[in-house]
Amino acid sequence: MADAYGAIVVSQNDDLVADLDKICARLNEIDGWDNEGGLFEVSDDPLERRMWFNSTRSQYPNLSPTQYKFVILKSETTGDLVKIDVAQATEEDFDNSYDFESEDIPLAELAAQVTPHIEYGELTLACSSNEKNRTVEFQMIIFRADGSAERQIHSVCYTGFRKSFSEKLEAEATR
Repeated sequence: MADAYGAIVVSQNDDLVADLDKICARLNEIDGWDNEGGLFEVSDDPLERRMWFNSTRSQYPNLSPTQYKFVILKSETTGDLVKIDVAQATEEDFDNSYDFESEDIPLAELAAQVTPHIEYGELTLACSSNEKNRTVEFQMIIFRADGSAERQIHSVCYTGFRKSFSEKLEAEATR
């Protein structure tokens, strides 16, 4: 199995005014930033409070975390697969799940968790990964005080395959 290792870096502009503790708490409620279970933290230095991601060698770092959309159960009588919306699924459904169907968490949902805690400036999350010199990927999310955000993903494979994705969220969509 191939492994993609890299890092998630947090960049703050010098004039950022934000509640970094609340931003970290919100981001840490979301699973899937990497396969190692890394978390966002804030430095203890009172003179220079900086946010960082505490995994120095993340496996599959990712700025498009996913959330479960459907729980898939397998009927014991017919063997058919049945999809149940996560909102209607019971704890027993999760315990007996055959599989799950996931979707990327929309940028609007991520921005709604972060931007209310930014009073001035912007906060950038960026990551890169390299899968055994076969693929290189770069991802970035920028969260701004006005409620806007943008996300970019660029992936290049040695076979010549390239993928790029970009989305922007205007300020009025989150405030």
